[in-house]
Amino acid sequence: MQKDAAAINLGTVVNRGFTKRQDVHNSTTDDLFAVSVEVLMSDSAGTATDTKYEVHFAASFGDNLVVTSDYRR
Repeated sequence: MQKDAAAINLGTVVNRGFTKRQDVHNSTTDDLFAVSVEVLMSDSAGTATDTKYEVHFAASFGDNLVVTSDYRR
């Protein structure tokens, strides 16, 4: 099985704190950061219909590293 990797530099991501300064801060939703990634499988003899493949995602910020994975079709 082929293993591919990609690195994406998002530059500097800043929470400007606008809702905190306006006194309407909601810590449940205001401090979230989401990234959406789309993976497209190639059409080759090695890929079978309805087969699940494990996809890993890692993000680093400062001295922290967060890793997750999921199985998708």
